[in-house]
Amino acid sequence: MHSRHHTHICVLLAAFCLFLAYYSYDIYLNMHGPDAISCTAGCSTVQFSTYGTFAGIPVSVLGAVLFTLQALILAWHAIHPHKRVVGKLVHASFIIAPLGAFAFIGIQKFVLGAWCQQCLVVDVGALLGAAFWWGTLLLLAKPPKPL
Repeated sequence: MHSRHHTHICVLLAAFCLFLAYYSYDIYLNMHGPDAISCTAGCSTVQFSTYGTFAGIPVSVLGAVLFTLQALILAWHAIHPHKRVVGKLVHASFIIAPLGAFAFIGIQKFVLGAWCQQCLVVDVGALLGAAFWWGTLLLLAKPPKPL
C-alpha cells in the first residue's frame, strides 16, 4: 500500500492515536490529578485495582505513551512508506493494540466485574483503529495476477 491514500490513512490514524493518547492521560488526571474526580464507581474500581498499574506505571499513562509512540511510527511510515522496517512496526502496533484492548476488556468483565467507561472508549478506539488499518490494507491490496 504505497500511494497518496496510504499517506492520508497513516496521518488520519496517527491523529486518532494522538486523541487516544490524550484521552488515556486524561483518565489518569481525572483519577489522580489535583482535581481528581471519579466518573463512576466502576472507574475507581478499575483504576485503583491491582490491574490499574503495570510495572508500577498507571495503565492510563502507559496507554498515553504507547498511543503517542504508535502515532509517531505512523507519521514516520507516512513519510517513508517504502521502509520495510517501519511498515513492520506499524503492523506490529496494530496487532499489539487490539490484543491489549481485548485483555483490558476481559479483565474488567471477568476479573473485576466493573466497567470504566472512559477506559472502554480507549479500548474500543484501539479496536476500531486496528480494524480500519487491516481493512484498508485489504481494500487497497493489489489483486493477485492470474496464473
